Amino acid sequence: MKTVYKVICSLMLILIIATPATALEIKNVTVIPSNNGVIVKVNYTLDPLTALKVFFFGAKTIENDVLSIFNASKNYTIIRIGYSSAEFLFPAERCGNTTYFSGVDLNVTTNVTICAKTPILMYTNEIPPIYYNLS
Repeated sequence: MKTVYKVICSLMLILIIATPATALEIKNVTVIPSNNGVIVKVNYTLDPLTALKVFFFGAKTIENDVLSIFNASKNYTIIRIGYSSAEFLFPAERCGNTTYFSGVDLNVTTNVTICAKTPILMYTNEIPPIYYNLS
């Protein structure tokens, strides 16, 4: 009986490792202007098998799927990729007191919230260019 249990566990482990982590559903994107650039937070859900894979092997297993949301080769820094969200820092250009972010095209259409004095919510496939002043 122990042998059967070991075989079943081994087969499940092989299935988890071999299955590509493509079951990632983007819920929304939040854009937060900061002094260092623009922080983009992507919230998503995982299907049960992918969630199990992330639980056992870490978020590195879904990194490529999360990164594929961006339709650009822009320079950005990965701050964190987690179980249900990821954060990225995109550069912005400062000119005096004003900062300019050139925007990013997305491969999905989703709710995008730009956190400004009055939050702006839109359903789109891009993070639009924005000018902002934090002082």
